[in-house]
Amino acid sequence: MAANATVTLYRVRSCGLFKYPRSRKAEFGDMSAILNDLEKWAKGQYLEDTKVFDPDQNSDMFPVYLADIAQVDGDWLIALWNQMPESEGGVAAISARSPVGQPSVKVAPSVKGTLPGIATYFWFLPDAGLLATVKIQRPFTGQSALQAYIENYIRYFSSYVVHDLFTKDDDDVSPLGYRQRPEDEPMELHAKFRTKLCRLPSEVDELVANAANITKICRRDYIDLSTSVEKKRWESVAEFIGIASPSVPTRKRARLEYVTDISMDAQQVEAMVEDWNKSGGPEGATDIGFHRVGQTGFTWLSGSVARDEIDVDLRNKVPEFFDAAVLLRSLRRHRTRLVTMVSK
Repeated sequence: MAANATVTLYRVRSCGLFKYPRSRKAEFGDMSAILNDLEKWAKGQYLEDTKVFDPDQNSDMFPVYLADIAQVDGDWLIALWNQMPESEGGVAAISARSPVGQPSVKVAPSVKGTLPGIATYFWFLPDAGLLATVKIQRPFTGQSALQAYIENYIRYFSSYVVHDLFTKDDDDVSPLGYRQRPEDEPMELHAKFRTKLCRLPSEVDELVANAANITKICRRDYIDLSTSVEKKRWESVAEFIGIASPSVPTRKRARLEYVTDISMDAQQVEAMVEDWNKSGGPEGATDIGFHRVGQTGFTWLSGSVARDEIDVDLRNKVPEFFDAAVLLRSLRRHRTRLVTMVSK
């Protein structure tokens, strides 16, 4: 079936194993090599065995698993399964014993042996040095989870890892070092997979160049009313504007906007753009708009992102999952135009 997908482009800045944490050139393990390695590792694995890291307790990230991987003419598509709390409504549950690429899904409350969650899709274009999130139906893209997944795979499970053969604890995956070939001596290296959001050059450059003409700034936050912390935040705002004992809206999200007059310079604009990127960019719950002299509205940071809505072909394997190869082939129809968009 035909559907619309929102594609957001990221530049892959680092991928592989590096001599030092700040090194720019990898010793080995480029994007194509890592994805080939991941596909071989995943073959025959059950979903529950593809978790390569445990999220920090203080992070907002949930456990992530490799659900599917496909390659067409050098491009790759990865589907991750993002586990959600059982209390989260409207999510499917996948069997933990599903083989990679053959998901067994039940759109029902979680039962023993299943993992409730949602699928996210990522398109890799190694020769262009790009990664694209592919958002279909759901608003969640999971780019930060993908970045953590690939980096931890390289660090602990890639074929470059040298393990202690005498380790008896199966949970101990700490590497002794890394090597490209079996006959090489292990080296102490650093695994990295880092991306940066691609921007439309004209949008960002224009904001910076005209920083002196900025007269107002608007911050737009989306508050998740399903969490107690965010609900209290909304209530505080409502009370601040004079609403006594406010009733929380029945919708899941509320929009909060505040505007102020301001004067800015180019360095301050660049700093705000960088901070917005670090806080999640288009995946975060905040957007920032700039108003300039003579402008009728605001120029929003989300509008400067290299993103497009495209038509794709979908073939459901089971609910929540689409055939990765079919989706990848349809994405490649738009490849030339999307790559050109960020190469200008």
